[in-house]
Formats: sequence, C-alpha cells, structure tokens
Amino acid sequence: MTWWKTSAALAALALLVLAAGAGVAAATGVGMAEMVRDPATADERAWYTGLVSVVGVMAWAGTSAACFAVGCARVRERGALFLLGALTAVLALDDAFLLHEDVLPELGLPEPAPMLGYALAAVAVLALLRRSAPRDVQLPVVVAGALLAASIGLDRAVPGLALVVLEDALKLLGAFQLLAVPALVAARLVPAAVASAAGGPAAPAPSVQQVAGRRRAA
Repeated sequence: MTWWKTSAALAALALLVLAAGAGVAAATGVGMAEMVRDPATADERAWYTGLVSVVGVMAWAGTSAACFAVGCARVRERGALFLLGALTAVLALDDAFLLHEDVLPELGLPEPAPMLGYALAAVAVLALLRRSAPRDVQLPVVVAGALLAASIGLDRAVPGLALVVLEDALKLLGAFQLLAVPALVAARLVPAAVASAAGGPAAPAPSVQQVAGRRRAA
C-alpha cells in the first residue's frame, strides 16, 4: 500500500469519527461543541481529573495498535494478535464511553452480557496462543485475566471509595499486562531483522516445541 492510500484511509477514519460525533450530537440535541470538548473542561475540573482512567484507555488502545502492527508481520501468533487487538480496541471504547455500564443497558443488553463476551474472547486468544506461542507469551494473558476478573468481582461488591480505587488499579494492571503479548512477539523478530539488514540469512523462528525442549534441556 502506498503512502497516499494509507494517508487517505486514516483521513477517512478521522472523518468517520467526526461523522459519528455529529450523529450523536444531532440525536441528543446537545450540539457538536459538546462532542469536541474535553470532559475535564466541561465540568470545570482540574486537568488531572481521571488521570488513571485516561491512561488505562491509552493502554488498551496502545495494546490494540501493537497487536495489529506485529500481526501484520505474519508471525505464527498472527490470529491471536488480531483477536487480542480487536478485543482491546473494544475494551478501550468500553472504558472510554461506559458502554457496558450505561450505553448497552439502555439499548436492552444487560451488563453481564458484554462482560461474558469479553471473557470468551480472552479464552479464545489464550487457546490460539497455546497452539502458536511459547509459554512466556501466554502467561501475560493469564495474569491479565486474573487481574481483570478480580476487578470485576470488586465492582460487584459493596460500593466504597477504597474498593473503587482498588478495582481501577487492578484493571490498569491488567491492561498493561496485555501489552507484553505483542512486545514479546516483536522482540523475537528483532534478531531476524538485524540479520536480514546485515545481509545474512534470517534464522527461522523456533517452534513452540523447540522452545519447550530447550527449557527442559536447561
């Protein structure tokens, strides 16, 4: 794909976001100005309001972008990376716009339904990784799943400020753990890229069985 096609596609995506904002503004009658305002300035709050929440959304979005970027390299974990990229993109939208808490229930979809969908997608990612990736790439998904499950459990507990802080802390830890998946896969590509740039043959990536055999021998 040439640079101008890539640029045009990204411009179209930005225009799609603006069109979505205009549609919401027209449907709710709040005006387009509300769609482009920063939430902190809308309530005249300090700039650091929601800092942890905003960073969490950035973590979901960053993981999604990294998964799609590394997946385009045609690695063995491509399917798992694309699925994880889609999942974390949806989680970024959910976290930013309170989809499972406010939007979807208003549309008739109970809150547990999307949570179950996210859990099933995470299990599918882990299943794909078990067939294509070594254990160190699988473990971040397990750790992140445990952290996010604990966060959801606290969300169902008796509300309280301390529990809210702990719940969001666990969610943030889980979001950052998932970034390890594309990072570890990308790290495996570096030696091959260096060898190729130096003019030498790129060493084939070891299979899951070869990695496991080396660890047993060690």
